[in-house]
Amino acid sequence: MNTYFVTVAAALAIFSAMPAHAAEGLAYEDNKLNLRNCAGENVTARWFGTDLSLSRAGTSPAEPEPMIEYQTWDGTCEKMGWDSAKAEFKTTSGGTAGVSRIVRYIAWDGAKWAAGRTGPGFYIARIAKPDEPHTAEAFDAAARWLRRKDGSNIGAMALAESLAAEFSKSQ
Repeated sequence: MNTYFVTVAAALAIFSAMPAHAAEGLAYEDNKLNLRNCAGENVTARWFGTDLSLSRAGTSPAEPEPMIEYQTWDGTCEKMGWDSAKAEFKTTSGGTAGVSRIVRYIAWDGAKWAAGRTGPGFYIARIAKPDEPHTAEAFDAAARWLRRKDGSNIGAMALAESLAAEFSKSQ
């Protein structure tokens, strides 16, 4: 009986030390991203090969394009596409081109999410709720949570590695 209470107490201590989003387990694989475009509209992005297609709720997907525009965590407009040779997202923000293994976007509810590509879909993780800052600790907590939850999923591990790298940069 004492072992049970010690186990429960240890579990409660671990979960109470985690940020809320990590304990809620908001990370999963999906075939789409529900994000905000640069006009602030809720849209859905899906892969068509190396191109992306956007659609609004209740509409058919638009013709696939090499790059789409979306809102980043700070509300600025960025373009993203896929660089098959590097297996990374290609991005353009404020006229500056770059590459990244993850994209940071605003979801329909205003929360801050990060996504990595997993073949025909995405592996996504919520980093911060709508009115919360995105902190280095949130990156680290999401990476640790992904490793525990889905350690055998290549997409989850790639996203966890990228999130851990973001945490390391801030240290």
